[in-house]
Amino acid sequence: MTKHNTDIIDTRGLHDHEKPAFIAMGEALSERYELKFEKNIDINSGDLEMCKGYSSFEIRNGLRVSEAPFFARLAIIRVSYDSVTGKLYRKDNITEHQTWGHIHLKKDYGHVLLKHETLREKLLELFHVAEIDFEEDPEFSKHFYLLASDQDKARRLFDPALRDAFKAFPSGYCEAEILGNKLVIATKRALNTDDALSITEFLETLIEKQC
Repeated sequence: MTKHNTDIIDTRGLHDHEKPAFIAMGEALSERYELKFEKNIDINSGDLEMCKGYSSFEIRNGLRVSEAPFFARLAIIRVSYDSVTGKLYRKDNITEHQTWGHIHLKKDYGHVLLKHETLREKLLELFHVAEIDFEEDPEFSKHFYLLASDQDKARRLFDPALRDAFKAFPSGYCEAEILGNKLVIATKRALNTDDALSITEFLETLIEKQC
């Protein structure tokens, strides 16, 4: 039995080929969680390094996803960006919808940015702070690049349990950023059910850790 009417997923104004992904995501989420409209989506593209590279970034609508006592916010975001493809390095402008999630943490952790190691050099240019390397967790350090304005706070937050949660992120790739007590997480892929569930499950893990 679904917990909420999937009409909460707004498909107005979408192209016909976009609607099935929205509907499938809504059905999957509503099987496990209660869905409500959410106006308080605290994702400001001007503040986040994660949003760099997008030529447009527009929150289409927000969802409050809950299963007592847990709740988190998901944002369906319409983004545009340039993608270089092919041997001729043709630049294509891509517009798509993505699912981003965020929660408010109990403490202020400063500015923290986590991406995959393949983006290391680019991040060094952008962030201008020291990398955190976990010698006791080489698998995490191999796959993720972690930057923080306050290393002590970041190390306390990224304990073994949280590092394991990132390594086990269900749909594989993700990026995360913390500003103060606000955490934002995204896969930065076109909207799909697996990513929406993965993001929500990950936010549940953070709530359970009482960060």
